[in-house]
Order: sequence, then structure tokens, then C-alpha cells
Amino acid sequence: MAEPIVFITSMNERLFDSYGRRFLSSWIRYSSLDAVLVVCFEGESNEFMSEFDTRNIIQMPIWSEELQLFLDKYGQFAEANGFKFTPASAENWKSASASYDHRFDAIRFSFKIFALTKCVEAGLTGSHFAWIDSDIVCHQPFSPEQLQHVFPSNNEVATYLGRESYPSPIPYTECGFIGYNGRNPLTTDFLQQFKTLYTEGNLFFLKEWHDSLVFDYLRERFEEKGAKFRNLMADNPKLEDPFMSSELSKYFDHLKGPDRKEIGSSYTQ
Repeated sequence: MAEPIVFITSMNERLFDSYGRRFLSSWIRYSSLDAVLVVCFEGESNEFMSEFDTRNIIQMPIWSEELQLFLDKYGQFAEANGFKFTPASAENWKSASASYDHRFDAIRFSFKIFALTKCVEAGLTGSHFAWIDSDIVCHQPFSPEQLQHVFPSNNEVATYLGRESYPSPIPYTECGFIGYNGRNPLTTDFLQQFKTLYTEGNLFFLKEWHDSLVFDYLRERFEEKGAKFRNLMADNPKLEDPFMSSELSKYFDHLKGPDRKEIGSSYTQ
């Protein structure tokens, strides 16, 4: 794969201060110039990222009319932001308590698909592109040639980090990385249908409302019709953290959870 590859992520100013700056700094240090990172920023301005105006980091606003309509329609509901209300009793509903469950935070995880589709529509993606979470640290030099095995081949729509046993009771794909095939016409159709599940509100009929479950739901529908996807963890699908057991870990550290983010590494000394 001699062509450039494109990685897409999103962040706002708070996430940039928390771990995004570390990600972008490591990208500049370790990526080859033909590995491009597109950062879709949330908010009014990207001035907080102005120090990373480089040849292989592209900055663009995530905003679109479709995203705004989605946020206007569903963002006002606490439930769509992951808050579940439990009454103390049927008779005393005023004493209801609220708890947060990230698996139902549709608003938080909606930015991924709107960032991906905006980059596709803007012509930024090329033949191979990927979503990558922003809580990443690059730790070894890498180029498109070294990453070719984690991207889909010509007849595949996408590659993913599938899980069969974690988390319980509803296992789902680790979507910190998904590789897409820009040459396959089904890829555009897949991403458009992915976005439509949000804009039309149909994701709220699923068992959970985060992007990983939406991805798995739609992937299975496409596979039923003959589309090809490749699970990068097909030989070891029972792992809790497939990212750090995949070939990706040679070059990237995925800082899942607050402890790893605080330390800045998944590896203990």
C-alpha cells in the first residue's frame, strides 16, 4: 500500500488539554509524512490546536447541518446523554435518582460518525482511511507500508477489533480503531447508513446506544447481504483489550480508562 493513509479523530478543547495534545505531539514525532491525521474539532474555534499546523495534520470543524439537527432534536434529553432515572418507588417518583451509563450516551459517541462522513464528503479520505480514538499515544515510527495488514483488502469494507466475550452481558467491538476501504462502493453506503441511524433516531431502538453497538448492528446487516468485513482479532476474540494485543500496539498505545490517561501509558514500570 504505497498510497498515503488517512486517520480521522475528533476532540474538543477539554479533551485536547486532557490528552489530545499528547496524541498530536506524538503523531508529529513518529508518523511518516504520508500518514495523515485529520482532527475534527468540536466547538466554535480550533485556536487551541494552532500549534499543530503541520503537513500531515489537517484540522477541520466537525459541524454540519445534519449534526446540528441531531443535537437539536435529541441533545435536550438526559436519557440520550446517558442518564438513567430510577424512582425509589412507584408511589414516590419525585425521589428518583439519576445515574450515568456511557453505554447509553448517544450524544457523546455521535461525533465519530459525523466526523467520518464529513471527511468522506470533503474528499479527504482516499483509498484507505481509519477512525482512531484521540486517547492514543504513538510510540514507534510508522508508515503506510507498516500498517497495510490492519487495513481492508480490495473486497472488504472494513477491518475491526471484534470481541466475543467482553463486556458482559452484551459484547461489542472495540472501536478505538476501524480501518475502511475507500475503493469499495459499499463503504460509502455503510457510513451513510451508519449516520442515518443517528439522524433518524433509529439507534434508540437498539439495546445500547454507543457507536460500537451501532457499528456491530449495521456490520451484521451488511454481512447478511454478502459484504466482507475482517475481524483483526479473529484468532483471539475473547480479549478485553484487543487494541493492545493487535499489530496496532507496535506503534500506538491506547490509553483506555482514567488511570492510563493520567500516567500517559498502558505499560507499568
